Amino acid sequence: MIHRFTRFAAVAAVAALLPVAAGAQVSFFTSQALWTAALNGGASGLDTFNDLPGGSFPSPVNRTAGAFNYIASVTAPAGQSTLFFPAGNAADRWLSTDYAGATMRFASFTAGTNAIGGEIFGSNLDGAFQSGPITVAWATTAGSGSTTVTAPSSTSFWGLVTTGSLTSLSITGVDSQSLALWGTANNVRLGQARPTVVIPEPSTYALMATGLVALGLIRRRRA
Repeated sequence: MIHRFTRFAAVAAVAALLPVAAGAQVSFFTSQALWTAALNGGASGLDTFNDLPGGSFPSPVNRTAGAFNYIASVTAPAGQSTLFFPAGNAADRWLSTDYAGATMRFASFTAGTNAIGGEIFGSNLDGAFQSGPITVAWATTAGSGSTTVTAPSSTSFWGLVTTGSLTSLSITGVDSQSLALWGTANNVRLGQARPTVVIPEPSTYALMATGLVALGLIRRRRA
């Protein structure tokens, strides 16, 4: 019985220090400060869209957010416009679609990109802010899903950080007979979150020491 207990303690102590494979996860944020903190000091970049032209322009387009590259595109029902529209004003451009209810999609990110965030909301026919529901859909190597942001303001932040890799993010205005709504984004941020380093607690070191001593006793008895 003593031999079995000693061997178990030794194995348990060593196993406690081995890396454990965990499934990839996705965390969501409605605060830019918390999203930035979740990067754990990793790099990030900003796309303000202030370089957009004054009128509608074709999709797709290559965009950059600091050192991060991505492609923005528009999908719409058959026969409808797939152009982008520069909402906002000359001092602060927003990226939007030419057709209400069309979907903006961000994809083809620089390798290693695992975080995205920005101000996501709706705009009206004139490109001014319009309150209304916006559907946000995401795809990562950790999984995919969607949510509806019911009444964002023009400064409402929405973002995610995944322990996997970012595949795409889509933004769609929830268009209806009573409300024409264009999905709109501003100040899109991309990032590469650094993994969190877990430092073993003192009790773990004590367990390891016990395990090593036990392994020494086993070896002596076998010798």
